Amino acid sequence: MIIYNNVEEFIALKPRYYKFLKAFKLTRNVSQDECSKYELEFVLSKISNDAIEDLQIRCINVFDINIKCIEGMFGLMVNIENISSRQLEGGTYRVSEEEEGAFSFYCEEFFAEIIK
Repeated sequence: MIIYNNVEEFIALKPRYYKFLKAFKLTRNVSQDECSKYELEFVLSKISNDAIEDLQIRCINVFDINIKCIEGMFGLMVNIENISSRQLEGGTYRVSEEEEGAFSFYCEEFFAEIIK
């Protein structure tokens, strides 16, 4: 099941259990006429006795990207907050790592999915 722009459904996935950063990928379209905002995809892993599960989060039209030390971090806690009431141009959601402040950014849309 893919979650689209629904913070409550994202929280229901229990993202706090997906502590380990497995991948962090930034991409954007570049041409002679313009450069788009970024697309950011990251994958968090949960290790349990049974298996390893991944939580893949893809964010569209990402800006104001802040990345600090992300290597060797344990216990990441990712939060997605709906900030549409703040009327920040192009920013509907704020995505941040709450435990260590490892990264934060704003985006227009997000998708989340559990991958087994």
